[in-house]
Amino acid sequence: MMRTIKYVVSTILIFLVTPLWGQRQLTIIDEVSKAPIPYASVCFGMDGKYSNEQGEVFLPDSISLVEISHISYESQNINIDATEKDTIELKPVISILPPRYYIT
Repeated sequence: MMRTIKYVVSTILIFLVTPLWGQRQLTIIDEVSKAPIPYASVCFGMDGKYSNEQGEVFLPDSISLVEISHISYESQNINIDATEKDTIELKPVISILPPRYYIT
C-alpha cells in the first residue's frame, strides 16, 4: 500500500515538474512605455508561438534564432543564445495613411 502511494506521488511530481525543464521565457515589451506587448508573433524555423497577454512566451531551449513581430512594431531577428536578456523591447511604428479623395 505504501509503495503504491509513493509511486503515485512521484509520478504526479514528475508530470508537474517536467514542463519546467528545457524552456526559456521571454518577455516582449514596448520600447517607449515598457508595457507588455500581447500577441506578438515569435517565429523560429518552421514553427512559432504568440506571446500571452503579459507579453510572455515560452520557448524550447533548443531554439537560438527567433523573429519577433507585431503589426504595430518593427520586427526583430534575435539570437537568444547571444543575449542574456529575457526581456525584448520592440520599437513602435507610426504609420501615416495617405489622405483619400472622394469625387461626388
